[in-house]
Amino acid sequence: MAQGGGEETWSTTVIVSSSLRGHDVATSLQSQHHKVRYSESVESGSIIFSLSGVAFLLANAQDLFVTSREALFDRVEKFISVHRNCFLVIAAALHGPNEWNLMFNIQQRFLGSNLRIIPVHNSADTVKMILTIAKQEQSKRRLTCSRRVRRTTATSWWWWEQSRRRLASSRRVRRTTATSWWWWEQRKTFFTAGGSRGTCDQRRKELHQKSEDYWTRYITSPNVRD
Repeated sequence: MAQGGGEETWSTTVIVSSSLRGHDVATSLQSQHHKVRYSESVESGSIIFSLSGVAFLLANAQDLFVTSREALFDRVEKFISVHRNCFLVIAAALHGPNEWNLMFNIQQRFLGSNLRIIPVHNSADTVKMILTIAKQEQSKRRLTCSRRVRRTTATSWWWWEQSRRRLASSRRVRRTTATSWWWWEQRKTFFTAGGSRGTCDQRRKELHQKSEDYWTRYITSPNVRD
């Protein structure tokens, strides 16, 4: 986005079929400072706004009249199978009964699909229409992405907070268990020794001496037998 002359200008990247090279629509898009990229791998007559996720198939009503229905339907079928959000733009100087009947047959053939038909009169109407739709779709897509990012961030924060609390709780449990074990071991030693402080210390010394004797007899000198 940029501000110039008090009006807001919008520019984006457009992928245009090589068959439209030199077409009035492609020339108008370039004159409005859009980044036009020609490609031979896309459907003939198509214009794709990659950042908006929308595609347009340009067609002239007079050319469609001389084209067989099977060939037209196959072309449209291939186009809508590739693009999820797609429009068929039919240009005619005057939309009479024949043009409306043509659009009705196409709409009836692809009823329930993601195809939408836009009637236009000239190249200026075509450029204005496709830019309006692409700009709105890009704004909606950016808003959806920002919502997903915020939702993912909130979910990640909640997960890390739960993990941190669970870890802290497990540490407190282990610390409490170790403290309780040490306390009970001290109490057991005290009561086993007879309950007095002196006998408790004597009992500790005896246990320490026994452990040293065991280490000397069976660990340091394994060949020694009773």
